[in-house]
Amino acid sequence: MREAIDWLLGLRTLRPGDEGVRFGFTYELTPWQWALIASLAVFVGTWCYRRIEGPRWWRGALGGARAGLIMLLAVLAAGPRLIRSNETVERDWLILLADRSGSMRIADVPGSGVNAPPISRDQQLAQILREHQTGLGAAQRGRVSLWLGFDSGAYELKPGPAASQPDAAATPTLNAPDGRRSDLAGAIESALARAAARPVSGIVFFTDGRATDTVGRATLRRLGAERIGLYPVALGSAEPLSDLSVRSVNGPGMAFVNDVVPVEAVLQRAGSTRSATGARVQLIDTLTDKVLDERRVEFDPAPYTAAGDDARVRRVTLTGTPATAGGAQWRVRIVPDSPDLVAENNAASIAIDLVDRPLRVLYLDGYPRWEYRYLKNLFAREKSMHYGAMLLTAGRRFLAEGSESQVTLPATAEQWNQYDVIVLGDLRPDVLTPEQHEQIKRRVLVGGAGLLWIGGEGATPSAWRGTALADLLPMTVGADGAPIRPWDQEVTVRPTPAAERLGVLRLLEQPSEGSWWPAAVSDPTSGWSRLRWAQRVERASLKPATEVLAEAEPINSGAESRSALVTTMRYGGGRIVYVATDEIWRWRYGRGEDLPERFWLQLVRLLGREAVGRAGKPAILTVTPARSEVGAPVRVSVELLDQRLLDAAPATVSVRLGRIGDLPAAGAARPTGPDTPTPGDAVELVLRPAGDAGAAEGRRVFSGTWVPSQTGLYRATVSDALLSGDRVSTDAEIWLPDDELARPEADHALLASLARETGGRVLSPADLDRLDQILPRREVRLAGVPDEQTLWDAPLALILLVLLAGFEWAGRRLIRLA
Repeated sequence: MREAIDWLLGLRTLRPGDEGVRFGFTYELTPWQWALIASLAVFVGTWCYRRIEGPRWWRGALGGARAGLIMLLAVLAAGPRLIRSNETVERDWLILLADRSGSMRIADVPGSGVNAPPISRDQQLAQILREHQTGLGAAQRGRVSLWLGFDSGAYELKPGPAASQPDAAATPTLNAPDGRRSDLAGAIESALARAAARPVSGIVFFTDGRATDTVGRATLRRLGAERIGLYPVALGSAEPLSDLSVRSVNGPGMAFVNDVVPVEAVLQRAGSTRSATGARVQLIDTLTDKVLDERRVEFDPAPYTAAGDDARVRRVTLTGTPATAGGAQWRVRIVPDSPDLVAENNAASIAIDLVDRPLRVLYLDGYPRWEYRYLKNLFAREKSMHYGAMLLTAGRRFLAEGSESQVTLPATAEQWNQYDVIVLGDLRPDVLTPEQHEQIKRRVLVGGAGLLWIGGEGATPSAWRGTALADLLPMTVGADGAPIRPWDQEVTVRPTPAAERLGVLRLLEQPSEGSWWPAAVSDPTSGWSRLRWAQRVERASLKPATEVLAEAEPINSGAESRSALVTTMRYGGGRIVYVATDEIWRWRYGRGEDLPERFWLQLVRLLGREAVGRAGKPAILTVTPARSEVGAPVRVSVELLDQRLLDAAPATVSVRLGRIGDLPAAGAARPTGPDTPTPGDAVELVLRPAGDAGAAEGRRVFSGTWVPSQTGLYRATVSDALLSGDRVSTDAEIWLPDDELARPEADHALLASLARETGGRVLSPADLDRLDQILPRREVRLAGVPDEQTLWDAPLALILLVLLAGFEWAGRRLIRLA
């Protein structure tokens, strides 16, 4: 039967009932036109047979045949056919971006239960995707969906585990959020490039808004021109919380056992600025978990401005007194008063090598003044020191006493090298030979020994002008050689913040009201705190590298007339301290031995640490700065100390820099063993002589520049064959310059701005259930050449024509008209 119908209609490719097949005409007529043709056919059929004789029903049948024939001819003339359109639909794209940067680990989202701990932004994202999977699936159905993760770059996310389920595409597999940057602008541009000019219904992105790169105006204009809206789903807390972090920790690389070792911590506040924030800062022994020192810090509210940056940073000096020799691992930990955004940055570690040997001190003075007597006795009873004290007079006659049975004035470099700290009192320079001047200078410059000057009424410092040791004075002595004038009135002492940073002038056993300095020492009404003689060292006379540790405040002139009383500066490998008074011993009248003893011992130990840090080392390797950024130049220098190396006179020195791991986690100690750099990450740097640096003093310094290209913890090691038997190394940390955790709070205002400028909207999690209705449908229909099957030439059309024409002709014959 089907074959018969196909033959009658002449069907070859298309058939009625097939999908997409419809009936039509080559020349489409409107319904009223067809009605007019039908009326005309009926009129013609009726008019032709109205006057013919015969039965009325027969004339009606013939008129109907005539009308039917006319209608059939009209239909065939219109070109009946079967049509199947070849229209194609280009589906629109739905792009979904998921933030995978490190800020997603921040736990600032309130928990769902009562007293529930906050959850991280990444946990919030996973919860949103899980709870609104159906809505996301409906929005993706009928569209081409593209899931991308982004941090420093954009990449496709793998589909979820339930790939066979209808809404599987709604929940991709999320990788760990460990990116150090959040390049939202780059992710949007990468998504547009992948869509490649196809219709895009919108870009939905799940992020906290913390981006390291801003979306440029060109990208926003492109989105507007292509009518692509941005639909952010804001993650994280809308109310920014505060975050306190330990930005860096600095301390001496080596120190003595039972020494008061200062550790400076730089703390930074990020996040909320609407209220003050406080915290406890602790210095902890990593091995025993014992708290060695604790301080309290307060941060005032401050906006993100150039001035506000300083208000967000605090420098705190903590001290510890190690009891055993060897390598010590200490940790600085900050304990905030309120919930903190990032726990990972609340601690940082530092390694210190401890030496258990006496500190060797040589004290030279010109006459037995009270300060000399006090210091000599202090050094004698201090068990952690070996000392030698000498009074040098004209004609180089001297009186000597000390820890050893025989104390002699050093005459060679080797003899000076026996001492860690050299104290020069009020003695004339001619009691020492010019060779001894040079030997002292070299011991400080190259050997790292400390030099302590104690000013006096006779020779120091003015008489030392023009000698080799004049370079080691922290002030410039007048060209006329006139002595520095003393104050004409009594003064009191006030410490400066520099003393706190270096861990000196801490005269109390425990801090009182945040200060280690007893208020009575600066109070002239106590009587015993007044110093009757002190040199007036004006700040204008200090050398540029000099720091003031304490000031002299005259009793009758006020704070505006203060002068420098205790100063310090670095010189080569050593440190120098100048004390412009010899009356510290008077403090004994107020508190006994405690105050002057702590004053002097802390200064002497500060000077001795530099010498022990360089003792026995063939060379010093320095990476400056030790904490730098990717792409920033880093200076690498090697200073040769061993005479064997100096005699070899190498033209270059090779240093290998290798990445030994990721940046240390919070509270973790830096690796100290012989770590091997990751293969392929090591860089060989050839250092060349740094001009004439150190040549005049008989030392050699080699330097070069390294530009790191990757973050991580790096170890620099001298790889030159000349030092093959000696391991000389140091570590450096390389960070990204725009690490997004520097400002960890969410930025919902940025997301709202992007949505507003592109015609999108900020979506709440509940909006995802009707995302399909929110997003516009932008699919494109493309019409192709349709398939066609004509019917006017079908056998059925010929049969109908013959039947109708034959019927009318036969009828007319019967009534005798044909």
